[in-house]
Formats: sequence, C-alpha cells, structure tokens
Amino acid sequence: MKKLILAGLLTALTSVAVFADTFNLKNNTGDYTFYEVYVSYNHSDDWGPEQLDTEVMAPGEYMTFDVPLSLNTVTLDIMIVDEDGDTYTIYGKRIRNGGTVEITLADLD
Repeated sequence: MKKLILAGLLTALTSVAVFADTFNLKNNTGDYTFYEVYVSYNHSDDWGPEQLDTEVMAPGEYMTFDVPLSLNTVTLDIMIVDEDGDTYTIYGKRIRNGGTVEITLADLD
C-alpha cells in the first residue's frame, strides 16, 4: 500500500513540474486593453483555450503565463485580441523560462 501511495505522490509531483515554467507578457500598446490571449506551440493547428478567462490586460500591465512544457526555451505562437477586436499575432517566438514578451502596435495584424 505504501508503494502505491508513494508512486501516486511521485506522479503528482512530476506532473506539477511539467507546468512550472513561465513567461511574462507585457501590454506595451499604449492605449489598448487586451481582452483575449491565446498561446500555442509554434506550428500547432489549434490556439488552445483563451488564457485571460474573465480578466483583461490593461496598457502597461504585465501578466505571467505558464509555458506548456518544462523546457528552458520553447517556441510559441501568441495571438491577442484587444478591446476593438483588433488582433496582434506573433509566430515562432523563442521564449526562455521567465522571459518577457512585449506586445506593441508594431505587432498589430
């Protein structure tokens, strides 16, 4: 029984470590609030779930997001929708654990 409990505990701890890495996203657009943020692996066919849920990201604000795998560097695609419905899309962004991605008006689609 103890071995089964220990195995379950090790599995749970390993699962937590997989989602431990993060990156920061900064809204550096000046005047536009972000209402939706999507993050996926580079070349994925699916953006995955919307990351802000019920929150918004005001101009100048930073938010921290989980990186889907425990890797030192990962290549991601990021899509953001602002208050006007405009989109900002970055493809193939290499992000280091704890790094920051700044979204500016130059990223506007």
